[in-house]
Amino acid sequence: CQKNGYELLSHFEDDGQSAKNFDRVSWQNLEDFIKERHKEIDYLIVYKYDRFSRNLTEALGMMEKFEKKYKITILSILEHIGMHPKSPMFFYFRTQMLLNANTELNYIKERTAFGMHQGAKSGRFLHAAPFGYINAKDENKKPILVPDEKNAYIVQQAFKLFKSGVSMKDISRLLKPDGLNRGGNSAIKRILTNPAYAGLVKVPSYYDEHETIVEGKHQAIIDKATWWAVQGMLSGKQTNRQNNEEVPLRGSLHCECGRVMTAG
Repeated sequence: CQKNGYELLSHFEDDGQSAKNFDRVSWQNLEDFIKERHKEIDYLIVYKYDRFSRNLTEALGMMEKFEKKYKITILSILEHIGMHPKSPMFFYFRTQMLLNANTELNYIKERTAFGMHQGAKSGRFLHAAPFGYINAKDENKKPILVPDEKNAYIVQQAFKLFKSGVSMKDISRLLKPDGLNRGGNSAIKRILTNPAYAGLVKVPSYYDEHETIVEGKHQAIIDKATWWAVQGMLSGKQTNRQNNEEVPLRGSLHCECGRVMTAG
């Protein structure tokens, strides 16, 4: 600002917050400042365009708003474009810089998603531990679930009660004195439908690969037969159907995607 003879009215810092969108406190404070004093402002100067935003669509929309509604031009300190801000080429080069930032963000997301997908395919549960487990590290310093003895017992009781015909609401009421601290109407259902309790890991869909369930590396709390039986009850398809000599495993075999396999 001193070099170019600009008067600095104020400055705002993101304080480490991601610039993936404009939903950040410092940005909202900046917008309030601009709405109030936009007639005094000629330029919004950012350190780099990726600190303005790493979302190309949102960034272009916000720039158009500032430059058309408030007549404020957005400049970057480290990415100086040696031409007049009103030149079409200035807009072109600035858009390229924003596109590069957006692409970098997408690459980061892609690497993270790929890593999570590969970890899940290998049988590792990579999220916060569900009730009944704790997050830990195995001998190779990789994430693994370890049963929490007290809460694991509560999970086992939840499955046992549901199989015996007790409603989810009553299960929640009966197990609360034992230490069940999961509230909400869907808390018990989330427990009953989580394959992690059977030592399984759900692998989400990834590009052309469909969602599937694989054998996990962690210790199961519930045996697989019980878990699958409960899934059948929840879906309204009981697995204890009348025996059929021609199809003895009907209702017991499941596809890797989790659905019950048919005789066909």
